[in-house]
Amino acid sequence: MNEAMMASPEVDSVHDYLEHAAGEPVSKTLAIAGDGATSMNCFLLTGTVRVLQLWMDVTAVTNSTDFAVVQFDLFPTGGDAIDITGAVDGSGCLAGSMFMKIAAAVTALKFVDNTLGAVTESATNKPFYPFVITKKTGAVTNVRLTFNGDADTDITATVYARYHKLSYDGALAAAA
Repeated sequence: MNEAMMASPEVDSVHDYLEHAAGEPVSKTLAIAGDGATSMNCFLLTGTVRVLQLWMDVTAVTNSTDFAVVQFDLFPTGGDAIDITGAVDGSGCLAGSMFMKIAAAVTALKFVDNTLGAVTESATNKPFYPFVITKKTGAVTNVRLTFNGDADTDITATVYARYHKLSYDGALAAAA
């Protein structure tokens, strides 16, 4: 059955409808370097959002020998970090490797090692694991990448997310 789509001030085409169904995209490119425990802000959170997909694509590697305890967390300034994923050892990752959230927060981030090729499945048969996050009242709240590195750690990666806003002010934006 063919019917005209309803007019909307926020939607201009069928492509916009599909984009909204898949979630709003946001990304942040990181120059990953650090000696010891390091945290890098990826996305600034406002309000409440449902994150449909969260992943990191490694695009260049000079040295990843000691790239360990890699995970994502929610960090409100002046508060304690809240795990979004468990940690995984990413030592030896190469350009083209990926780190994906495919399960609950207590489960390690999935390291998709491209050394020999890979097939990635989650127990729910979904490639990603959605979750809801809410900004702490009165605090700047970020989604962060945390890891342990050494003085030689030198990786470039882009972190991606797709989300739906749940509150009137809900949004993720690339962190400054």
